[in-house]
Amino acid sequence: AKQPATPADARAGKYEEAFGGKPYDKVELGTDERGWRRARSNGRWGYINEADEWVIQPDYEAVTPFRGNTAAVFLNGQLMTIDREGEQIRK
Repeated sequence: AKQPATPADARAGKYEEAFGGKPYDKVELGTDERGWRRARSNGRWGYINEADEWVIQPDYEAVTPFRGNTAAVFLNGQLMTIDREGEQIRK
């Protein structure tokens, strides 16, 4: 059975520190099927595209990779599922 996502899951993965003119300070190595990567700015996480543009603003304490069109995110300590527009999906 698939376990619920946890902040530890969201932190799993390989990352590199970013320097210079990037809009983030830490970024995931490797992209999902749409070329999106998790990235951090000012301690908050969101998603960037291959052009290093924010596709979902860094509003979250932790985020998991997108699986298809959904991802798990933590906002104010609450686990939520969002879609590619950054909208919360109501279960």
